[in-house]
Amino acid sequence: MNIVYASDNNFAEVLTVSLVSLLENNKGQLVNVYIISQNISDDNKTRIESSTSNYQCDIYFINMPDISNIIGETVDIKRYSESMFSRILLGTLLPTEIERVIYIDCDTLILDSMMSLWKQNFQGKTLGAVRDCRNIRYNRNLGIKDTSYYINSGMLVIDLNKYRENGWQQILVKAIKEYNGLLEFPDNDIICKILQDDIFYFPLRFNIISLFYMCSYREISSARRPQFLYTEAEVNSSLHNPCIVHFDTFFMVNGRPWMQNCDHKMTQTYLEYRGKTAWGNTPLRPTSMTKSRKLIQLASKIILRFVFIRLIGILHGIVRPLLQKSRLKRCRIEI
Repeated sequence: MNIVYASDNNFAEVLTVSLVSLLENNKGQLVNVYIISQNISDDNKTRIESSTSNYQCDIYFINMPDISNIIGETVDIKRYSESMFSRILLGTLLPTEIERVIYIDCDTLILDSMMSLWKQNFQGKTLGAVRDCRNIRYNRNLGIKDTSYYINSGMLVIDLNKYRENGWQQILVKAIKEYNGLLEFPDNDIICKILQDDIFYFPLRFNIISLFYMCSYREISSARRPQFLYTEAEVNSSLHNPCIVHFDTFFMVNGRPWMQNCDHKMTQTYLEYRGKTAWGNTPLRPTSMTKSRKLIQLASKIILRFVFIRLIGILHGIVRPLLQKSRLKRCRIEI
């Protein structure tokens, strides 16, 4: 089983917790781990290796190339790390003999076997992923058809043979340049737009974002006004039997599990796995949030919850798509 992570030095600890959780819950499987490194220090590489030395795995570090050099201009990475673009470059970053990989974001826990993901028949598709809760106006602005869906690229199963044969990497790299600075989620938006007809959809339990842990089913529907939403039974089943928990940023969560005072419902589970790593005895990081996120969180405590959720629904369903549409008018190619 081939697993790919991508990280800068700041997220080396977070990567290691995810990796240890994967290895703990996939014992008996030989796991090849490819870490796309954006300046991970030698010290942190040693800590990653020491944290996983008791498991049946081989770890390979691959240097992340400068994405700006690849496209020929400075890339606006927003609030993210350049390593986010690594999933787009896997066709050339990884050896040609590797035919399939599971890419996983660092801010995750893996709590069950990954073999069903690894062995899944894609029915001729190149990519496998979990659908995200995105408003249809947002999708249409990107040029995503109503019969296709926005995905969360925090977990991707990629058929690299098809990825290379179809030339997807070259097409996606070109799109990074064309949409440079215009997209809210630069790599994720591009993947959803370009590969929309070539994606196999997995059940929710393989990438459960924070939204599902912090909101009721009715609140999710009201706050996100999504084009697609798993049934309430599917959501409840996934929460009770998760495979991959994804600790993405969400305005109703105070920080993240590697930070002090995080109130995510899976924080204690995360800390238990953190205790199995070389960072187990180091203090948690101070909680860090942007000013706008702090204001939203303050508002959520002052305003009645159901009123606040309705307001967020207007923001997600109307305001953000309008702002997005305005930005995309500046795109150098017709959307």
